[in-house]
Amino acid sequence: MSEEDSIQKLETTPVTELNFGNARLRRTVKRAGFDTLPPLLELSEKDIDALFDWGDADEIIKLQEKIGSSVVSVGEIPA
Repeated sequence: MSEEDSIQKLETTPVTELNFGNARLRRTVKRAGFDTLPPLLELSEKDIDALFDWGDADEIIKLQEKIGSSVVSVGEIPA
């Protein structure tokens, strides 16, 4: 799967169907109003800390660091 395909999949796949964190974290992200991952990845650390408890926030920030280098922003796919 190409990087472009991977990014497109992130933009359309529900967070509950992705393989990150554990099921509890994915449900927490969904309940916070994030249906897909890109909007979550665009949040600042301050916003993440305000929305989630410290343990979940830490996992999300680690995920941002891991995936963030590939996802430039929602709707913008690297050439």
